[in-house]
Amino acid sequence: MEGDSFDDGENSFGSGKSDSLSFNSILMRHLERITRLASVEFRGGYSQQKTIPVAGTLLQQDNYVPDTRECYINAIENLSDLLLPSFDEEMTKDEDECIAEIEEIKKNIKDDDEFKDEKRKIIRKLFRSISRFLNRKNYLEMGAYEDFSWA
Repeated sequence: MEGDSFDDGENSFGSGKSDSLSFNSILMRHLERITRLASVEFRGGYSQQKTIPVAGTLLQQDNYVPDTRECYINAIENLSDLLLPSFDEEMTKDEDECIAEIEEIKKNIKDDDEFKDEKRKIIRKLFRSISRFLNRKNYLEMGAYEDFSWA
């Protein structure tokens, strides 16, 4: 068995063109994903049943359609986590304010849908702060994002 190798597809990234991704390409892909998520109607998740013919019988398949608000919120929170080590003082302050606002509404709003709607609005403010932070870091002025330097 010497010389045999195992390629674990679950632990690899990308499309197979390269074994590694730069932080900047991950960042740009994540920004693209957030843009797509923000471009759809925000709605709660729900279950959808479909009837599927299988071997002469009909089976009911339950399919969950994700809550787009949660997808958007999670994507921006993840972006914030990715960028956290590079945050400047202003960005750290903005993030702390958003976290405090979320904690406050969590105490005051008991309805789950209303909470998600309000949290999404706060997270949008966080995303705008992140966008201003990235602008301060001059990421828009770079020629190719692979050449971007955080220094």
